[in-house]
Amino acid sequence: VCLQQEEFGANIYFNTLVDIPEYNRKIKYGVISTKSLCRDLETWDTLYVSGRLHKPVRMLVDPHGVHKQRLKDGLELNLKNALNVSLFLLPETFSKFELFETIVGLSYTGDMRVGVAENPNKVQNIVRGSFDRLEKLYKGVDPTLFDTGGDILHQDMSDIARSKLLDSLPLNYSRRSAQALERKELLERLHKTVSASSRTQTIKGLVTAGFSKSTVYALQKIKKAMVK
Repeated sequence: VCLQQEEFGANIYFNTLVDIPEYNRKIKYGVISTKSLCRDLETWDTLYVSGRLHKPVRMLVDPHGVHKQRLKDGLELNLKNALNVSLFLLPETFSKFELFETIVGLSYTGDMRVGVAENPNKVQNIVRGSFDRLEKLYKGVDPTLFDTGGDILHQDMSDIARSKLLDSLPLNYSRRSAQALERKELLERLHKTVSASSRTQTIKGLVTAGFSKSTVYALQKIKKAMVK
């Protein structure tokens, strides 16, 4: 079980369709080791959990234990990386909505479920429903970016600024040589990472949850995607 959890998929085990009678609803929860979580936050090796944490979440328990500081630093670095990668992909002038759409969309680039078991407009729907919280979250990462006070934002496109941005990208996405990283290449790396983790995690779900439960869950996702 441990080997399956740590070495296959995105290093996380999901339990779906968990009945909560008190609230008359079903939930899904995931379990991941602190080591695997920190690694994904720091390097984006799967972008599976770290991608979910690019969006506003409610922290039920503050990080604690021997990995407390590493986890806190990883959570902060993950948000900073999401902002920096998105700025690298955006032009000199862009709207707040375009920024948040790019940030939220990072972890869906290459996801095999989008358009099948996920609403193709999911990214835009998340941004619309969480716009104020996204703004508050990323203002905390870089307050100066939002100094304009309006909806249109600007970034420095000078060679020095772009070079600094390149050097601040996550380890698995930074330039591997003195040659500048191209936008297309960065998108390809994101696509490759998300595609691999979403595919293997889907297969892992079939094994750990069982075919019947996985089928019911998938059908519910498809139905949800079709009606929205």
